[in-house]
Amino acid sequence: MLTALALAVLQVASPAPVEDSDVTVVARKLENLAIILKRRRGAYYCKYTRRSGDAELDAAACTAAIDCYRGAAKVEDFRTCVVTAVTALVTPSPRPE
Repeated sequence: MLTALALAVLQVASPAPVEDSDVTVVARKLENLAIILKRRRGAYYCKYTRRSGDAELDAAACTAAIDCYRGAAKVEDFRTCVVTAVTALVTPSPRPE
């Protein structure tokens, strides 16, 4: 159940691209990312079925999915957390004025 859920959530979690070119590139990379959460000897890890082409982005999405799974009481909590975390990866940081 966890495997299918994590894969499904991460495939639909990538937000629609925004007009900012850097954000659009990251969003497109996230659309290509597909992971499955696995557990071995009590530790969670990601198995990548498709990578985004950006190792740092893949690792950040994996970490977010694992953190969300650990903190979720229900499937909907997990889904909401992953969507929020992935959106944060795409959203540009505010620039100091």
